[in-house]
Amino acid sequence: MEQEDQMSLQRIVQEHKGRLTPTDRRLLDALLANPTEAALSSATELATRTGVHAASLVRLAKKLGFEGYPDLRASLREDLMLGDPPRTLVERRIGSVTSDGILASVVERERAMLQGLLDHVNQEDIARAAELLASARRIAVFAEGSSVLLRDFMVERLRRAGRIVLPVDAQPRQAAAVLTTLGGGDTLLVFASRMLPRMLPRILTEAGQAGVRAVAVTDMVGPLLRPLPDVLLAAPRGTPGESQSMTIPMALCNALLLTLPTVDRGESLQGLARYGSLRDALEEGQ
Repeated sequence: MEQEDQMSLQRIVQEHKGRLTPTDRRLLDALLANPTEAALSSATELATRTGVHAASLVRLAKKLGFEGYPDLRASLREDLMLGDPPRTLVERRIGSVTSDGILASVVERERAMLQGLLDHVNQEDIARAAELLASARRIAVFAEGSSVLLRDFMVERLRRAGRIVLPVDAQPRQAAAVLTTLGGGDTLLVFASRMLPRMLPRILTEAGQAGVRAVAVTDMVGPLLRPLPDVLLAAPRGTPGESQSMTIPMALCNALLLTLPTVDRGESLQGLARYGSLRDALEEGQ
């Protein structure tokens, strides 16, 4: 489903109200009555609870303009994450543990999320993304909001590996200045956390038209990005309605960096060696 602006599921339903059948309304009642449970349920599970066939849920999703049920569920997840202010999310998380058990709770939560990461992204996906980075003449990296931390991390690490890397800000003038220089042989790496960046659909469109390959690291599970990047590394950063962790996208970044030397015939290792030697020489004033 193409989205340049955020639109809640409730608003989408209102716009299609006249086209909904009794079965559609029953399914929507189940979705909206317990959105957290629905956001974590498969089409089969939700259909079973409501006494309808899973195909009815798929048809409802397409009627509302989604590609399928995973896309609709991702929209519901996003509604949940955007619906509560950060303070509420943190307070909810703190309230679930005792004060002396916060560290243990955080460790257990991060461990569970990391273990679940393999259900969404596999090494083949990482290798395909690393190959696009390895073969790129230049790498442009776009992010906004909290994902800027990931962008800056990758820009620094890729430069140390000898890559020509261009950071792309979420400011239209700066983004346009960088993007208009890209072309065939370049790769665009984008980060999208929690919500779809307003400029991202146009950025991906322009990149595709210029022959730029694209890799996206995102927590929006389901085909929310349009146009789709060449490689999509998508995994949730936590349970809907709770504060979201940066552990998952950082793990994906580290996996990319560690995979890079295995697909670029050692070029990045040579780059790291040159970086280390020059850094030491500069520190010694030579």
